[in-house]
Amino acid sequence: MEGTVIGDSVNLASRIEGLSKQYSCSIIASEVTVASLRDSSRFKHQFLDEVTVKGKSQSVKVYKIESSV
Repeated sequence: MEGTVIGDSVNLASRIEGLSKQYSCSIIASEVTVASLRDSSRFKHQFLDEVTVKGKSQSVKVYKIESSV
């Protein structure tokens, strides 16, 4: 069985991953991802920027995930 994963979410994840080098951080996540964490208070996160990514008409807020508390 072969398969691929494609779509808007995968494209956005790829674009955000590329930003980790620009912002010199290991883990970077969108605002939607941070908001969907079951207990976001367990993870220290810091707002980085609001960016425009290729393929998206609206800007995306991105956060640095620093550590678990």
